[in-house]
Amino acid sequence: MSKGCIKGGVAPGQVAKLESGRDLSRTWLVVDMDAFFAAVEERDNPGL
Repeated sequence: MSKGCIKGGVAPGQVAKLESGRDLSRTWLVVDMDAFFAAVEERDNPGL
């Protein structure tokens, strides 16, 4: 969307249209455990 569309009030209508079509009956949770496992390895082997 261009800045002109946002200033002209088109963006709020587009946002409402997108939000009305969302399906919130399911939720996804993604957990990135890389930092956790790296911290455990550093704790167990400080020489890393």
